[in-house]
Amino acid sequence: MTIAPADPASATPVTATGEPDGPGAALLRTLTDLTTDLPDADPGRVAAAALRGRSARADEAELRELAVEAAAGLISEDPAYSRLAARLLALVIRAEAASQGVTSFSGSVATGHREGLIADRTAAFVRLHADRLDALVDPGADDRFGYFGLRTVYSRYLLRHPITRKVVEAPQHFMLRVAAGLAEDDTARSVDEVAALYGLMSRLDYLPSSPTLFNSGTRHAQMSSCYLLDSPKDELVPHSTRNRAVLLRLNRYRSHQIVCSSFELSSRTAKRPSRACGPPITPAAREPAWKYTNGSSMTAIA
Repeated sequence: MTIAPADPASATPVTATGEPDGPGAALLRTLTDLTTDLPDADPGRVAAAALRGRSARADEAELRELAVEAAAGLISEDPAYSRLAARLLALVIRAEAASQGVTSFSGSVATGHREGLIADRTAAFVRLHADRLDALVDPGADDRFGYFGLRTVYSRYLLRHPITRKVVEAPQHFMLRVAAGLAEDDTARSVDEVAALYGLMSRLDYLPSSPTLFNSGTRHAQMSSCYLLDSPKDELVPHSTRNRAVLLRLNRYRSHQIVCSSFELSSRTAKRPSRACGPPITPAAREPAWKYTNGSSMTAIA
């Protein structure tokens, strides 16, 4: 739901004694601080819309969430509101993670590991290099997000507590967790490589594919978008129930269900996988069950 914008006249309501309303005044101060470099964004207008939509017992956290929706509703009028909405949402995310006891990257990984989300290897790597990895986090990098990008990260990519469903990592923790999940070993050289990759990601100069973003560092570290599977003599028939089970296992933690076969690849592509496909499957995992979709196009039965 998006809160419709309102006139700024009601942005700073007062109590019966004439004192400023606490949460409302705090929200207006926050909005004013966040718009110091956004001259085209009106903090009073956003505050008024949020205050109009609040419940009788609304606290500062609820008002901030309403302000996010109010600012998002004004993006079509001026793109500055996308920056404002993203900044507000970043505050909401950090507060939500803090409510789960997460205030640092190493704390985020420790919480995720305790709740069965983070892989043992990644947790051990982060414990070993906690001080250096914590120092890498750049909270200011969240300001590079527009609203819809950060909303997607919040809704789809951040790890959540299995019971409370609250996020247990902030956006920069998420990016560093992805980088740490790709560490080759526990050496200082690997930490340097993690730092370099995190730097690229935090600047939004490079992002891995969705399966890597979803799964790196977790207990389900399947990070390929699709696979190159050969079918002996290009026979497009099921070979065994076992191979079908292998393919279903591979597909379980992927973002989409596309599988390439040697039948669809040129000889050059078969030797060197394209950017769209992951590395070839090992011999033990070959020969999936196929079905036709249209013409020579095929997908794995899943």
